[in-house]
Amino acid sequence: MQDRINEIENAIFSKKRIAFVGVAKNSGKTTTMNWCLSRAFKTKKQVLALSIGLDGERLDALLGTPKPPVQVHSGQWCITTQKMVECADATLKIQKNLGIRTPLGDTVLAKVVRAGDVVLTGLRHRRDLAEVQDNLPLDHVFIDGAYGRLMAAHANISDGIIVSTGGVVGDSMKRIVEKTQNMVTHFEYPLAKTWRRKLFIEARDQNASRVGGPHSSQPLAHPSALIGLSGIETIWTDESSCIAVVGLLSDSIVKLLLELDLPNDEKVIVVEDPTSIHLKPILRNKFLKKWKVEVFSSNKVIAIAVNPTSVQGHRFEVGEIDEKLISIWPKLAIFDPIAIVVG
Repeated sequence: MQDRINEIENAIFSKKRIAFVGVAKNSGKTTTMNWCLSRAFKTKKQVLALSIGLDGERLDALLGTPKPPVQVHSGQWCITTQKMVECADATLKIQKNLGIRTPLGDTVLAKVVRAGDVVLTGLRHRRDLAEVQDNLPLDHVFIDGAYGRLMAAHANISDGIIVSTGGVVGDSMKRIVEKTQNMVTHFEYPLAKTWRRKLFIEARDQNASRVGGPHSSQPLAHPSALIGLSGIETIWTDESSCIAVVGLLSDSIVKLLLELDLPNDEKVIVVEDPTSIHLKPILRNKFLKKWKVEVFSSNKVIAIAVNPTSVQGHRFEVGEIDEKLISIWPKLAIFDPIAIVVG
C-alpha cells in the first residue's frame, strides 16, 4: 500500500500549482484536497491552500447537505477572509492583508499555527492569485475550483489538475465514465504551433480575433468574435485556414461556424487555453468533425480522485470505479482518498 501511496504522491507533487476540479457538485474535491494537505504535511512540504469561490463550509449552499471542512496543518498557508479567520477551528495568524474587500471582510494571507478546520474564500479572479503565489517560499499551491468554474485549471494559474468524480456523477458506470471522459478530454486539445501560434499572439495583443493563413491575416470586423464572425465570408480567402479567437469559444460561435460553408478542409480555431472552451459535449463532438481546435497554452490532468458514494444515496463498491477508470487511463494516478491507507 505504501508503494501505491508513493506513486500517487510522485504524480501529484510533480507539479507545483495543482487545481482541484469536480465533474459534478459533491464529487469529493475537498476530501481530495485534505488528503493532499495531509500528505504534504507528513512529507514536510510548504503548501498554500486557497479557493476561487468558497470551500470548507459545513453545508452546501444549494442542496443543504453536509460538506467536509478543509483541514489545514501547522506551518501551512491559506487564503481566507478576516471573518473566517475569527471563525476557524484552526488557529491562524494573519500575515498580510491582500487588499481585496468581500462581504466576509478583507481577504488575507494567513499561516496555520494550530491544525484544524478553515473556510477558504476571498478570491474571485485570476489576477488576485499572481502576487501571492510569487512571493512565498512554497513547494506547492493547492487551488480549489468552484463547481462550474474551471478558472482554477487555467494554464496561467495551475500546472496540473486533479479531477474528482464518482457515484454522485450517475447511478451507472457508463454515465460516470462518460462524464469523467468529457472532463479529462477537455484538457487534451493540442497546442497551436508555428504560424497559428503567432496569429493568436497578434489577436491577443490587439484584443481582436483574427482570420488568416500562413502568410497573412486580418482582424474580424467587430471585437466580439460572435458578432465579427457573422461577416467572416467577406474576409475569408483561399489561403485562410485559421481563426484565432480572443475570449470564449461558446456554443453560439460554434453553431454560427457550422452554418457557414467556408472553403478549406483543414480549418482550425485557436483559443487561449481549455478553460476558454465552453461547449456542450454533443455540439463539441459535431464541431470537431469539421474543425480542429488548438490552444495557445495547456494544462494536463495528473490524477483522478474517486468517491464511490453519492448524496443521492446510491453507492458503488470500493475500488469498482477506480478499476474501470484505470483501464481507460492506465498512466494517470487514480485513487480513492478515503479508502487508501495513509501511512
